[in-house]
Amino acid sequence: MAPITTEIPTATELNLSLKAPSPNPKSQRFSRTGRPDSEYPYKAFLPAWNAETTYPPFKEFENVDPGVAAQAHDDPRVVLAHTDVEVEDMGPRFGSVISGDQLTDLDADGRQQLALYVT
Repeated sequence: MAPITTEIPTATELNLSLKAPSPNPKSQRFSRTGRPDSEYPYKAFLPAWNAETTYPPFKEFENVDPGVAAQAHDDPRVVLAHTDVEVEDMGPRFGSVISGDQLTDLDADGRQQLALYVT
């Protein structure tokens, strides 16, 4: 068996004191990388934004799903049935393949019923 030597590392003393606040207020600004700008090697690739940019407050709006109106029909596929559209059901959770019609040719009811497939 080969001889084994072990070296016991010496304990280092940890400094757990809080850092004193910096007298320079500029050094307390938010840093995107956690490093001072002079240390970051890829400064040209950092995201840029203007801290003074403001946006208007969010205005709430009511979202109405167009597929909800199509559910009022007795048969939601009635508009797609009388055109030359082919609907291939792939599975209950996977969706359907719809082919044979242009979206621009559909009227409002057709777009609403098509929205049932998308949602």
